[in-house]
Amino acid sequence: MDFIRINVNGIDISAPEGMSILRAVQHADIKYADVDIPTLYYLRDIKEIDDSGVCVVEVAGKQELVQAWSYPICEGMKVLTESERVVTARKGALEKIMSIHDRDCVNCVRTANCELQTLAQKYDIKGEKIVGDEKENIDESSIVIRDSNKCIRCKRCVTVCESVQGIGAISAIGDGLNAKIAPVSEDGLVATDCVNCGQCITTCPVGALYEKDNIRGGSYNHGRSV
Repeated sequence: MDFIRINVNGIDISAPEGMSILRAVQHADIKYADVDIPTLYYLRDIKEIDDSGVCVVEVAGKQELVQAWSYPICEGMKVLTESERVVTARKGALEKIMSIHDRDCVNCVRTANCELQTLAQKYDIKGEKIVGDEKENIDESSIVIRDSNKCIRCKRCVTVCESVQGIGAISAIGDGLNAKIAPVSEDGLVATDCVNCGQCITTCPVGALYEKDNIRGGSYNHGRSV
């Protein structure tokens, strides 16, 4: 296997030829505070696509920013992961995602353990909910609760349910932030082949999927028993 040397934020690393910039950094296991390539839709070895807009970096000699999850490394490549251009692009992407996301973080089951919240805090994103948007009903038909108001259309749940578990209880129609993520049955998850494995909950980066809390005498909805 041929190894290639690249430079990331002034740090020389080597990785196998053919790897993406993101995988090269992961392979090198860089643990420096100034070397960070965030992901939001990406799942290593499961869903290695991150079109959220946050997984971008600057490569010397390139006019446009590149997607770190897909752009292949080459010998002598110089990469910046937190340049002014990169930070501006990530902020813009996060603002768009936050505009469709219910930001009731205080009462969310994933508060302080949310990938979107972590990135929003890092890049100082407040975001505004699109005016006029009405909240969708929460699907409480199954043990797995689905809150579409918090869904950021990453499709992680769709991929892990179909490709890893082999069930396909959740579908995705459309692309980008306009995609519709929903159970394959209009009657909710309870009417699908869902086996309540919980993998969709584990892979969800936000609080769009969580487990029904029977200890509280009902489902756990935004921190309140219902």
